[in-house]
Amino acid sequence: DCGTFNHALEVQTEICECNVYVPNIFSPNSDGINDYFTCHIGCDFEYRPVRFEVFDRWGALLYHHTASDIETIQWDGSFRGKPLDAGVYYWYFEYEYTRFGEINHKIISGDV
Repeated sequence: DCGTFNHALEVQTEICECNVYVPNIFSPNSDGINDYFTCHIGCDFEYRPVRFEVFDRWGALLYHHTASDIETIQWDGSFRGKPLDAGVYYWYFEYEYTRFGEINHKIISGDV
């Protein structure tokens, strides 16, 4: 009785998170090439690293970093000053980024 109505809607999405790259291998042999396990972040907006940690396969904490400067995250593959054996180690990275005035909390993890 009231007629027919048609509505069209177009939705565009974009990824609004930071791009984080954490390598899956490094070689702490003091040759000047990939001697440190580092984290790289590409963000078009304000971000702040909160915590970066490395664990052995039994869950023992080997490296802990809480500074807000991502450039200082550099694990040399040692624990208490002694080099560790080659193997698989697990990492955890927690950071925050601000987008449109809202603080977003992100946690990622993996192995090296």
